[in-house]
Parts: sequence; structure tokens; C-alpha cells
Amino acid sequence: MLVYLGFDLPDVAPVCDLAAVHDLQRRLLREAERMLGPRRGCATIRPATFVATTTGCTRRVGDTISIELEINALRDWSCCVAELAHELVHALDGLTGDPSWLEEGVAGAFGAAMAITMFEDPPMYLFEGDYLEALRLTASIPDQFAAIKSLRAQGIALHAVTVQQLMAAAPGLSADHAALLCRPFRQVPPVLGRYMIG
Repeated sequence: MLVYLGFDLPDVAPVCDLAAVHDLQRRLLREAERMLGPRRGCATIRPATFVATTTGCTRRVGDTISIELEINALRDWSCCVAELAHELVHALDGLTGDPSWLEEGVAGAFGAAMAITMFEDPPMYLFEGDYLEALRLTASIPDQFAAIKSLRAQGIALHAVTVQQLMAAAPGLSADHAALLCRPFRQVPPVLGRYMIG
């Protein structure tokens, strides 16, 4: 049994121990706040649920944020950790706007970091297509979690970071690279972004 954040990993699948999943959610949220800064807003984050689809998501309705974890997370703890940590990053700013490439990249990086810490290898199938590109773009920010924490400490939501704000928080980041990260997510970045970062 692995232990991280004071969490004892159960010997059963996540879907068989929802109390453990919800305990893990509380611990991962505390770690996200420690690494990326405190939550904002008054929205309540409900205990995560599982869905029989291949895509998880986080939604806000009124003052309630719901996290749905995809089918692989219900049977595999490493996937559950990576996906739950990812979705909790989206909840930090209360889901007040559509995510940027930066927000998706930070969510992916935090999810991967938590999975690596607990299991040595993150479930890489979670990082495909645009999600992998967002992770790559974000990974090139020097000391990315500290940079994000400093932006959030200024009251700047991840989805609303401007090119100038990102460059000030991450000296050495080019204007072109910062522009790619500050775009709304799912907008295919220019070819420059695809080949500049390896």
C-alpha cells in the first residue's frame, strides 16, 4: 500500500471505495492549494463521481462544482489520482471562465505530478492530442507551479492570464510562447508551438 499526503491507498478499485476517493479529493485539493494558491469564490466542490465515458469533466451549476471521473479512473488508482488532481485545478478559480491552454497545461502537470509522486508513472493515455500539447507548452515555463501561484496570489484566474502577466511571472518566456498559452483551449496553436517545444 502506498502512502502520500497521509493517504493509504486501498487494495480495491476506486469505484469500490468512494469514501477513500472523497478523502483523496480533500487531500489533493489541499495540495493544489499549497502548490498553486488557495481556492477563490464560494462555490462548493461536491464529492467526485464516476461516469461510464472516456472523458472526465468539471462543471459548475450555480454555486456547486461537480467533478465526473472517466471510466478508467473508476478501476485504476493512478488514473483516479491524475484525473482528480487535474479536475481540482480547474475548480481552484471556481470555473469562472473557459480554460486556456495554460490552465489545461497546469491541470495536466499537477495531475501528472501527483500520479508520479504516488505511482512513479502517470497514466500517459490521459495526455493525448491537445492535452499533451498543453502539457508540453506549460512544462517549458521555469518553475511553473511557483509562477502560477504568484499569478493567482495577484487575484488572476488561470483562464484570464494575459501574455504580459505570464511573461512577468515567468521571465525568459517568449511573447510567442506566452501567447500560445494564453489562448482559449481547443484552439489549435500555430505550427511554431508544435515544433518549438520538445
